[in-house]
Amino acid sequence: MAAAIALNVLDGLCQVIVKEADLFLGVEDQVKTLGEELKLMGSFLTRDPDQEHVGAVEELVIQIRDLTYEAEDVIDKYLVVARQSAFGFDRLNSKFNKLFNKHDLGRRIEAIRNQIEEIQANEDTTTQASSLDNGFSPPAMEWKGHPHVADNADVVGFQDDIETLVRRLTEGGPRLAIVPIVGVGGLGKTTLAKKVLFNKVVKSKFRCHSWVSVSQDCTPMNVLQQIVKSLTGSIEVKEIGKKLSDFLKYKKYLIVLDDIWRTDFWQELAPHFPDDNNGSRIMFTTRFDDVALQANPATPIPIDPPYYLSFRNNEDSWELFRKKAFGGESCTPEWEELGRNFAEKCGGLPLAIIILSGLLSAKRRKFSEWQEVLDRVSSTIELQNQCLGLLGLSYNDLPYYLKPCFLYIGVFPHVFEIHSKQLIRLWIAEGLIKAEGDQTLEATAEKYLSMLVDRSLVQVIRTRADGGVKTIKFHDLLRDYCISEGVRQKFFDTVEELDSASPSQSSKIRRVVTNSRIFRYMYDESGPQFPLKKVRSLMSFTIDPERHSIDRNYFLHIKNLKLLKVLNLEGASVDYLPDDIDKLIHLRFLRLGTSALKSLPLCIFKLSSLETLDIASGFIRNIPVGFWMLRQLRHANFVGDTELLLPRQDTSYSSLVNLQTLSTVSPKILQCLDFVDMPNLTKLGLCGDLWAHRRYIVRLFNLERLEKLKLVRLTDYRFGLYSIPKVLPQTLTKLSLCDTELVKDPMPILGKLQNLQILKLLKQSCTTKEIVCGPHGFPKLQVLKLVSLPIEEWTVDETALKSLELLVIHYCPRLREFPKALWGVNSLLVLDLLKPGQQFKEQLESYEGRHQYQILID
Repeated sequence: MAAAIALNVLDGLCQVIVKEADLFLGVEDQVKTLGEELKLMGSFLTRDPDQEHVGAVEELVIQIRDLTYEAEDVIDKYLVVARQSAFGFDRLNSKFNKLFNKHDLGRRIEAIRNQIEEIQANEDTTTQASSLDNGFSPPAMEWKGHPHVADNADVVGFQDDIETLVRRLTEGGPRLAIVPIVGVGGLGKTTLAKKVLFNKVVKSKFRCHSWVSVSQDCTPMNVLQQIVKSLTGSIEVKEIGKKLSDFLKYKKYLIVLDDIWRTDFWQELAPHFPDDNNGSRIMFTTRFDDVALQANPATPIPIDPPYYLSFRNNEDSWELFRKKAFGGESCTPEWEELGRNFAEKCGGLPLAIIILSGLLSAKRRKFSEWQEVLDRVSSTIELQNQCLGLLGLSYNDLPYYLKPCFLYIGVFPHVFEIHSKQLIRLWIAEGLIKAEGDQTLEATAEKYLSMLVDRSLVQVIRTRADGGVKTIKFHDLLRDYCISEGVRQKFFDTVEELDSASPSQSSKIRRVVTNSRIFRYMYDESGPQFPLKKVRSLMSFTIDPERHSIDRNYFLHIKNLKLLKVLNLEGASVDYLPDDIDKLIHLRFLRLGTSALKSLPLCIFKLSSLETLDIASGFIRNIPVGFWMLRQLRHANFVGDTELLLPRQDTSYSSLVNLQTLSTVSPKILQCLDFVDMPNLTKLGLCGDLWAHRRYIVRLFNLERLEKLKLVRLTDYRFGLYSIPKVLPQTLTKLSLCDTELVKDPMPILGKLQNLQILKLLKQSCTTKEIVCGPHGFPKLQVLKLVSLPIEEWTVDETALKSLELLVIHYCPRLREFPKALWGVNSLLVLDLLKPGQQFKEQLESYEGRHQYQILID
């Protein structure tokens, strides 16, 4: 891992040296020498040492990693001075040499190079990696396309468990009862509990149900808040226990609590679950006997005997391995014997089987290569338990460029559902991604995420409508491994490590995952105890409705973090930004997940390195014209109808060539599309008074790469859009309309969009009673959502919608009949209905068994 970190930092330094060449005038010789020396070390890091020198090489790699960190400090500190300096190159030259000498990099580089030469002199030089003159480009990868949520392969052998637990939940007396599921980590408790919760019999018996993931750090109050939110959709922080009890009163409910760690949880939780003798149940999973066997005298809730989940037997283990590693294909006797050996090594632990099969999925289907992996597995698990040993083996098998990306996921909290877009933008801001060929950084990062999914190192929770990954989660054991490895390798730290670290240790911290307490460390920049002077990333997350507040007196000192690249405060409440935040010249990612911020300081638009600006505040009504000066900006996200103040047509800073995402902003932005240059904009969200700006919507045609468009009318405005423009970009792949109140049927126009794959007509997007999909309309449409519309009749030509895979019809009670032409669409997989009209429902029932797709009716 130390080599992977060093290579990543070296690659970033090479890019910075090229990108900021104009700022190194006067010191270009020193910088060039530094870059060349470090790149030579980089070539050393990519080679495999012979067994005789493994120990020496490992120690040397750690030294190189630490040295690259120091080189990065020198370069970044110099750039702070160079960008803000008013004096000449001689003074800058002196400043750089002072920093260079302070760290004594020259002497350290020379010493390490001597060690490298000594090792290389004793090894076969033909094995040496080639010089990485152009950085450290990852090799070309074969991508398997969009990953999808795993199929039922991970529940092999669980059928008996599911049937038993379903009986435990649906049978028995009327009193409220607890059903604990007990087993070691990685045994499949969470998977089993989810399958039981969504079992048809269970869903029919419990109309009121909730799933909550519990972390080690969760308090009973956090859990109560999550249950109330999942049941009611509202975020409550006061009298939460009473609100839950009142809501559940007289309802037959099922509450599932996943992964409880402590025995004292029920002392606070139990009194808030009413027992109305109606057969309500609480099911939870835990790794610990004492949690399951606890008997709480403070509550009359009876506790059923725990259900102990067993390890999978040999046949089930082989079947799970076969489905994961071979895609369910049959095998020759030779391959089956090898596969059974793999499965047996996993000791009946499903997570171990999944991790191992994920590792093998990245290998060629070559017997000798798989046999070699088996030998490594055998030697690994003799020294460690199965799961931990296989985790280490799978991690070490990752390409160097994927290791930092994998470890980085460990910065997110336990039970946190991670949005792939946010993760990808953080990877990019951290410099962990290097684009392949002509691809964007985002496209390369999506491939990296796909590779981690294919290796079963992350779990896909939700997919996008187009099949791509929307959210992911980590298994507890994987996250624990990431944290221990990340901290050990000095990749990131938590606030607990910062609290316990010595001044010399804490001054080297580069990434910190924390809550708002971290800001008390910002006071003394000049003092020797200041621990954050080298920090590059500061991140705060929360799963609680109530965010931590940041004291203004602390936050004023954010300017002291001069090398900061990432400031992610979605888990903190921020009601203002300091006026001198522009001192953070390296800042690339700024995310504030708060509704308290009322304005943005003008200086924020001097952050010349900013790539992502994400401000979730509905109080901000306009964005100053300085926004158009953020030349590196790639993604800008706001809330509601935020108005971007428009530049004058004669200004020279109206070009945002890197901007890809702009959402959501007032449609007033349409007025400037004739003279504002956003050539790479692919996603645009407009929200507000669409009627007032309707004549400008045709200018969307100027956005030649626009793929995703969202149009939302706020109900504060009286009039809708009336009709959809006849001319829209043919590049559109996704279109969402909400409250647009189209009085003309939009389908004839939208059906001509040749590349449209996803169409969402939501909540009064059109008011017409009839919609018509004409001949050859929507040739590539895969997903169609019709939600809360007054339509009564829907006509579809037999040649239309031939690529449709998912059809969602929610809250359209007036729709009388299902279009006959859609019964014959072979691509259709799922018809998802919610609150259909009686006539519509009866028609579907009459077609029972005469269609090939799944019909979901809630």
